[in-house]
Amino acid sequence: PDGLARSSRNAFLSSAGRTRGLALSRGLRAAAACFAAGERRGAELIGAARRELEATPEVSIDYVALVDADTLDDVVSANERALMLVAARVDGVRLLDNALLAAPAGAAW
Repeated sequence: PDGLARSSRNAFLSSAGRTRGLALSRGLRAAAACFAAGERRGAELIGAARRELEATPEVSIDYVALVDADTLDDVVSANERALMLVAARVDGVRLLDNALLAAPAGAAW
């Protein structure tokens, strides 16, 4: 596995598109790193993910959101149940990914 979320849509990506699509997981990891460093402000966590996506050419962001993992309601301040959601288009394919910012010990990214 190359780190791209598992989805049948990924079959439509070119090899270069798969590489660009990895920006989604990098964005999630960037937000998780900020959370691990103590950042709890939603705008800052979303910004960390967006910056990673925006740094990758030919990735068109649909949305980046921080929500409560149980209710999926938007949150302005993250806690251990904060879930980061990202959606972006690469090669015309809409890619989705998500991650709990406080990943359980031993979780693979």
